Parts: sequence; C-alpha cells; structure tokens
Amino acid sequence: MDDISALMKAIDDGQITEVRRLLEAGVDANAMDEEGQSPLMAAACANDLKALDLLLQYGADVRRAYADGWTALHMAVDFSIDSTIQRGGDLGDEPLDAILWLLAHGADVYAKTERGETAVDFARAYCSGRVERVLLVSQS
Repeated sequence: MDDISALMKAIDDGQITEVRRLLEAGVDANAMDEEGQSPLMAAACANDLKALDLLLQYGADVRRAYADGWTALHMAVDFSIDSTIQRGGDLGDEPLDAILWLLAHGADVYAKTERGETAVDFARAYCSGRVERVLLVSQS
C-alpha cells in the first residue's frame, strides 16, 4: 500500500494516531489518491474534526480543488446529505460538523466544479434547506 492510500485508510478507519504518524513521516496532506480525493476530503466525509485539525496542521489547503474541480467542501456537503438519505434519515438531520469546520477555516462556498456547481448548488439539488442555510449564513 502506498503512503497516500495508507493515510486515506487511517482516516477512514478513524485511526488518528496512525494519521499523525504518517503525516510526521512526510506524507503530503494535499496529495490525491487514485480516485482523485484528498485526505482532507476523506476526513470531511468521515466528519472527523481531529483528523481535519491534524491535516490543517500539516499543511492541508482547505480551498484546493481536486478532481473535477471538487473541493473538500463539495465533498462534505454531498456526503453529509447523501449519507443521511442513504441511512434512512430525514433532511434536516444532516451532520454539519465537518461543513462548519471547513467554513471556519476558509472554505470557498462559491468554488465551482468543472460542471459549474457550487456547494450551495449541491444543497439545493438535494433540497437540504438546513445545509443551504449554513452555507449562505457563513457568507453574510
């Protein structure tokens, strides 16, 4: 397993000690895996604030766009809403921790994917008023 794959697995598994060890060993906090995702995206999808803090400490760029122009905020919004729906939850019950963390650390609400979609557009497409309000209020 290469270094970025090991880091992504450690994040996905919630192994913060291993995440720290890999970052201390020099694994790039902004690297992309084979699927075009970054460690910050994985931590955002996992709603893991400790991993997000650690990645930021090791130079992760909150505003960086990756495959198809997606940012960690795009991923966090999409995953938060979609995973809520997939597990049978209701719109309005979406976890917001990672979204709020990204916004507090400078994520760009209006960054566009290659298809011209913003995180706000994602929230609107899912009809998630809760996430849309959080995104819009962060800009006022």
